[in-house]
Amino acid sequence: MRAQGKLMTGHASRIGADLAGIAMTFTAAPSPPRCWRTFCRACCSMVAIATVCLLFGRPGGATVRPQRLRCRTCGLRCLPRSFRSEVARILPGWRTVRLRDLAGEDRSYWIEHHPQWCPGLVYESFGPHGEKGWVLALVRRRRRQLLETVLYVRTAGGKPRITFLIRPAPATLGVISKIKPGVYNGAEGDRSEHIPFDGILFEIPGRASFIEYLDSSGNARSLQVSE
Repeated sequence: MRAQGKLMTGHASRIGADLAGIAMTFTAAPSPPRCWRTFCRACCSMVAIATVCLLFGRPGGATVRPQRLRCRTCGLRCLPRSFRSEVARILPGWRTVRLRDLAGEDRSYWIEHHPQWCPGLVYESFGPHGEKGWVLALVRRRRRQLLETVLYVRTAGGKPRITFLIRPAPATLGVISKIKPGVYNGAEGDRSEHIPFDGILFEIPGRASFIEYLDSSGNARSLQVSE
């Protein structure tokens, strides 16, 4: 034990001497020019930023995920500019259904069950070709009457293309959310349909629900699932 203690003491002495020599070397070295110090600080800052991006960033940038995206406005500004322009050209004066449009229990239900979703806006792969696009529930008041429509906007041939799932018509306010492919029964139980792709559930709170989807040929279809 004593021999081991002497060995450790000798090692410590040599290490201390080495460190002292290194410190004297750095102390005696001339200070680098200011431009070099500035360059070093810039490099350190870049390394720090890159490290933060690697630790906390997500690959691919800000990838929009279907309806999990809660665009803060839940409005048409969430869409790419070309899509907004096309919607405004075909349906001037229309806007998306928003949380503030829901009243009382309907709003509470939506917040509880879809806290990160917009009631009038869904982004998803919709239809037979798996195209990413936006499904919108749009409303407009004409005099004292509320009009509503549901449409699907995506890129086709390099240009925005719109498919109406529900044509503009007088309506009671409805909201949309995403549903998975599967077999769904109709409201009266005498009809069931296989929904081959992601679809849209269009709900009129307290009244009725419909599944809106595209079939294998890309045609808009509808199935009432509750009354």
